[in-house]
Amino acid sequence: MTPTNVAVCLAPSLFHLNTLKRDANAARSHRKYSLGCPNQRDLSENLAATQGLANMITEAQRLFQLPEFWPGRCLSPAGPTEDSLSEEGRGPVSSSQSGGEEEQEERRNKLQQSTQLLLKEAREKSRGWESHPAPEHVDLAFKKMDDGCPLWMWRGSVEVDAPQKELLHRLLREHQLWEGSLRQATVVQTLSKDAEVYHYLLQSQGHGLDSRPPQEHLLLRTWQSDLTSGPLYLSSVSTEHPEVLVEGVRAQVHSCLYLLEPSGARKTRLTHLCRTDTRGRSQQWHSRVSGHLLASALLAVRDSFRAADYKETKI
Repeated sequence: MTPTNVAVCLAPSLFHLNTLKRDANAARSHRKYSLGCPNQRDLSENLAATQGLANMITEAQRLFQLPEFWPGRCLSPAGPTEDSLSEEGRGPVSSSQSGGEEEQEERRNKLQQSTQLLLKEAREKSRGWESHPAPEHVDLAFKKMDDGCPLWMWRGSVEVDAPQKELLHRLLREHQLWEGSLRQATVVQTLSKDAEVYHYLLQSQGHGLDSRPPQEHLLLRTWQSDLTSGPLYLSSVSTEHPEVLVEGVRAQVHSCLYLLEPSGARKTRLTHLCRTDTRGRSQQWHSRVSGHLLASALLAVRDSFRAADYKETKI
């Protein structure tokens, strides 16, 4: 049978077509169907359901096959496939894939340049920035960039009751805890005293088929921790590394900056600029939700220090 023939047989039961409406018109509807005279609307619904199901049958492999990164899915017990073995035997990878020192150094230089631009953006309080509603004590704004990427740049700031260096250390080693359920985190490669390749994986909070696959971040990070050399910051961008295999949906971090500025005795003004594509979500979702997530993460950073102070005082 063709996909269309199968759809004609199954569509009425799958989509509950031609069922009687339980309302005041039920008797009249029953009489109409018994005479075999469906109206044009019913015919259109039947045709749409049949065509839709036929298309789903035709595209079944693309629509319903679980992707390789889905949790619990793995290769067959026999081991690597023949295709993967043949790829391994093709010889050494190109320099663009090797993750060599020259390539990492070039990426670090580009990251330093983008960091300087982000530091300038963090200080531009009004030029091109539009205010956005946010929770109390959080200043939130967005900016539409003109570099071809449709995602907005988000900027949020909050005051944290902690000295700059202590806050920077927490951002370096614990910032992913405020983004979701941490599954693993590791320093893949230390490039210098203030630069590294960092990898972490966030597990979805859902269960079953309604959950999202793990979200993965592989970042090239650099930071300034010397108070005498300028403002403290942590800057990162997505990168590649030959030793890190894809374990989930890898987010694309176009730019991410944490700027730490003193605002009083043991107080720090934390400003966060971010533009990240979490993959699998529309531009509308990013426009409506990304800013609220950024503000929530900033409040979680602030509250983490308040909770620590409370525990120390209680002890």
